Amino acid sequence: MFIPLGCSSDSSALTLDTSETASLRLAGLIVDPLHGEVKDGHACFWVSGTEGWSTSLIWPPGTVAKDNPLRVEDGHGNVLATVGDTIEGWGGNSTDGEGCHEGSERFYLRAIEPPS
Repeated sequence: MFIPLGCSSDSSALTLDTSETASLRLAGLIVDPLHGEVKDGHACFWVSGTEGWSTSLIWPPGTVAKDNPLRVEDGHGNVLATVGDTIEGWGGNSTDGEGCHEGSERFYLRAIEPPS
């Protein structure tokens, strides 16, 4: 279930890492500030810890990335998360390669909840 966190403004979509998550087992919860950057038209989003780890986020199909501000929207244009927000997301880890942020693992999001 996705819960809209706001409304969107017009801007062109960026490419974004998305994937089906049906085959993943629920592995964990993330509650961390969202980081992001755009390189060559591709948006990369990740969370990181004070211990130096970082985890790139893989979003469900239908989500899109937009710029100004850098954010993720659902298929209806509702803002799910904006860089700088603390996000709470459920999903599963993967060891099938490095994430889009250098040195990071991948975390496949199934749902995003509003911050408590």
